[in-house]
Amino acid sequence: MSDIRNILHAGRPVLLVIAITIAMYSPDQDAIVRARIGDSVTTSRHAVLAVGSGHADDGEYILVRNSWGLRWGHAGHGWLHDLYLVPHLQTTGIIT
Repeated sequence: MSDIRNILHAGRPVLLVIAITIAMYSPDQDAIVRARIGDSVTTSRHAVLAVGSGHADDGEYILVRNSWGLRWGHAGHGWLHDLYLVPHLQTTGIIT
């Protein structure tokens, strides 16, 4: 995750391909997707664009822009908690 954060801090977005779970479909009121007990991986893989990072008392986050429209998260953006992202991350790509 530190590699992704370093790229983001340099001002470059990162393409993330993740194995999504049900939690991805419904971020909370703060546009955060967190790992949930019993949340199973769907058969779907999905690409999102990482555009920032941050932290809070409960851990580290990556800010992503999703292609599911403006109703997802906050105007199409949401925070993926590391505890959600790390086990579901399939691959990354640097956008040039």
